[in-house]
Amino acid sequence: MENSSLTVRWILSIALLTPAAEAASGASISYTDTSWNGPRDRPALIELAQDESSPGSASSQCHLEATAGNYAAAAVTCRAAAKAGNAEAMDDLGVFYEKGSGVSQNYHRAAEWYSKAARAGDIAALDNLGWLIENGLGVSQDYRVALQLFRHGADAGDGAAMNNIGWLYHNGWGVPKDYAQAFQWFHMGTDAGNVLAMANLGVAYENGLGVQQDLQQAMNWFRDAAQRGDVSSADELDRLVKSQSVQGQPAQPQTTPNPPPQDFSSSQPNPVGSQCEADWNVSHYPAAIASCGAAAEAGDAEAMEHLGALYKDGLGVAEDDAQALQWFRRAADAGDVKAINNIGVFYEKGWSVPRDYGQALQWYRKAAELGNAGAMNAIGYLYQYGLGVPKDNQQALQWYQKGADGGNALAMGHLGDFYFYGWGVAEDNGQALQWYRKGAAGGDANSMDGLGYFYENALTVPKDLAQALQWYRKAADAGNETAMGALGHLYENGMGVPRDAEQARQWYQKGAEAGDAFSKSALARLGH
Repeated sequence: MENSSLTVRWILSIALLTPAAEAASGASISYTDTSWNGPRDRPALIELAQDESSPGSASSQCHLEATAGNYAAAAVTCRAAAKAGNAEAMDDLGVFYEKGSGVSQNYHRAAEWYSKAARAGDIAALDNLGWLIENGLGVSQDYRVALQLFRHGADAGDGAAMNNIGWLYHNGWGVPKDYAQAFQWFHMGTDAGNVLAMANLGVAYENGLGVQQDLQQAMNWFRDAAQRGDVSSADELDRLVKSQSVQGQPAQPQTTPNPPPQDFSSSQPNPVGSQCEADWNVSHYPAAIASCGAAAEAGDAEAMEHLGALYKDGLGVAEDDAQALQWFRRAADAGDVKAINNIGVFYEKGWSVPRDYGQALQWYRKAAELGNAGAMNAIGYLYQYGLGVPKDNQQALQWYQKGADGGNALAMGHLGDFYFYGWGVAEDNGQALQWYRKGAAGGDANSMDGLGYFYENALTVPKDLAQALQWYRKAADAGNETAMGALGHLYENGMGVPRDAEQARQWYQKGAEAGDAFSKSALARLGH
């Protein structure tokens, strides 16, 4: 955490003097709820938006430079627009400083610009500033103050702020833990169109948090979020569908609560492709084999990719890696970026082709150039372990950063590891904690395990064995073997739970079977 003279009191004296805040100042602050899926609803760095200024203004030029990836130039033009009083440019500068894009990363400066933007009337800046305060980046950590900022943003209709309020209530940060309140805030966030709030509702319905457990509703909300670009929700949906199928239950969710966005890119409708997409979206896999097959033969690249996925996972058809690869190749030739990335996975894993890290890297690079965050993470992994390339932690760090910025949860967890261990970067537990939180919110088991370790050992957070136990359980349930060993350790020593030798043995056994060296050693020590 940075030492800074920028206090929360000073920030609020600036940030809460926005028109929205003044309008809401007569209302008392209600400290309620939180949600699970993300400590942060962070949009893409900068999106090209409608600008009320003239096309040639510094503000519009700032957006053009940013969307082109020219962050250094964007920072210069944004600064000019900000000095001219443009609130959105002030917020953009805050994002640049928070991310270290085009400028040296500086949370203190980010907080200053978010404060100025909020005072100038930018609602998104309230949420951004709240997140820095929530996580103690550049300012003193204060959950109550973060909640106030999120509440002002929510009062102005900001769905991200509503989701973040839910996150605070879910975890009991600055407020009593209250899943029912969290659920309500997530629901309000979805009404405002927030994607992470949709994903959080999926988690709430799946686990019965603040609402009666309903796996059908969980799948509906995960699908809704996935259709709007949330990768972790797509993974959660796939997991639930497979789980339901294994249990012999129907895995065809009803109509989603919110209809998916329509694609009007082509003036000519494609009924064959539409049927494929419809079957795919409701997980009607046997029908999808037929409809996507017809669409693929008609040249639909996405249908080809869907067919590859169906054959790879044995959904509606016998599992067949060779057929899957064939369809992925056809889809890749037609320009489908998911298929391009998937071919890289096949070469990395040696599925139906000889393992070839060089080929994997080539395919990953193609997908990464087209913006696929999973491919960026995969490239980082190859550099970290020297697979097909010389081992290079600096290169790995850069690619993980790109993947994390693109929303890949695995990359976020890898960044947490790099900052924790000091691989290619100075050790920084504060940075590690933030990346673990983001990765865990996206479903990364390694990040969940990292959070458990931080809470167990009081690293940048107060020691909290209950939180440690919770995160280790989440990680273990997601298959993380290190977390299984950690749970065994807690039960063996009565840390945060009653001492329980049998529970300890069971967790050590699970960890050992999954390959955890600590668990194997513990079993040997205990004579098992």
